[in-house]
Amino acid sequence: MKRRIRVVLIVGLVFSLFASSTAFAVTKTRLQSTAETCIGITTAVDGGKQDLDETSLHGYVISYQTSTGTATLVGRMFTKGVIFTYSRDYAVVSPGGYDYLYWANPNGDTGTYWSEVQAAAGNHNGECVVYQ
Repeated sequence: MKRRIRVVLIVGLVFSLFASSTAFAVTKTRLQSTAETCIGITTAVDGGKQDLDETSLHGYVISYQTSTGTATLVGRMFTKGVIFTYSRDYAVVSPGGYDYLYWANPNGDTGTYWSEVQAAAGNHNGECVVYQ
């Protein structure tokens, strides 16, 4: 009987420790910069700046099926440190198309990052998203 109580107590203790550590697990929120454009807009649209940590950047450019004509949509990934701004990657897509963006951040740069999208002919519904 004492052995059974001891086993039940140990199992209960292990379960409660696991449950409490899972409940208080810290997760990193994924911040992203999303630049959206629609038919009729011909200027570049900025997706808003986010803090750049020392990891790589990922993203995509997509032109939705509702886009018209044959002109292209350009999506860009930018970073800025203390002084300089850099275009890290870009993609050019046709109406209804998509492509991916990536920058490895080999030197562990910090600062800010953002996305930009432009349909110079004003014929796209689409977006450029950049995230860490």
